[in-house]
Amino acid sequence: MWWFVDCRHGRALLRSRDWVDLLVWDPIIGHLVLITVPDQVRAGASDCNAAVLCPSGTTGCGGAFRSSPFSVVVVFTRRHCAFACVYSSLTRAWGELVSMPTPSQECELAEEPGAFVGDAMYWLFGESSILEFRLGDQKLALVERPLEIFSIYRRNIRVLRFEGSVLGLAAVRNFSLHLWAREADHCGTAKWVLHRAIELCTLLELPLTQPRVGSIPVWISGLGEDGDVVFLRTIVGMFVLWPETMQFKMVTNNVLMKTVYPYAKFYFPKG
Repeated sequence: MWWFVDCRHGRALLRSRDWVDLLVWDPIIGHLVLITVPDQVRAGASDCNAAVLCPSGTTGCGGAFRSSPFSVVVVFTRRHCAFACVYSSLTRAWGELVSMPTPSQECELAEEPGAFVGDAMYWLFGESSILEFRLGDQKLALVERPLEIFSIYRRNIRVLRFEGSVLGLAAVRNFSLHLWAREADHCGTAKWVLHRAIELCTLLELPLTQPRVGSIPVWISGLGEDGDVVFLRTIVGMFVLWPETMQFKMVTNNVLMKTVYPYAKFYFPKG
């Protein structure tokens, strides 16, 4: 049995239950690549996550050719440290294991998919941070989230690529979708800015019923890899929303779905 982990650049990434194997899948042409995860990555790992992507500067990414290169990044935590390791389809081998100490209270790596922004991957980490892995220099770092994020949104939050090249966050509080971006001010200091607040109850015409105790009326289930599409599970079903145009549609009345992995690929045949 396989579990979905990530979708990006025309490929999907799945894992075995125990993280022994990863499967890179191109659903359009049916190409599969089975990758064995090294023992040093799996041994003693507390939380794991991973991403599939095309290396910067490569061509043919997401095309119809089996030879188009890809990388798989695996991140995990162990004994108050974060680790990362990269597999390259060009060499068919794993690179060096890199690590970084983390605060004792910041050791939980989220299972939700990350975001690829610039030349770095980002995942939610702990209650107040984002784990950054830069592919260029193979370095790990922690990025602080807005102070009010955890207390207001709890776990109803996703990291995203905002407007092409900026690290962002999508979060829901009750029936309101908030879109944050980490931007540099006039002094060059990166700060979190709340760009938009979308009232979903009015837009999606959701019933104003009191949710059951412990339930969440609107849950972020998935994001497009470009951050321009949001999947929202509501009390009446699953919606897909395009925040830029405010267009939306219901895709299913299933209210049990937790995570959606949007897949996109473009192929222009020759001739």
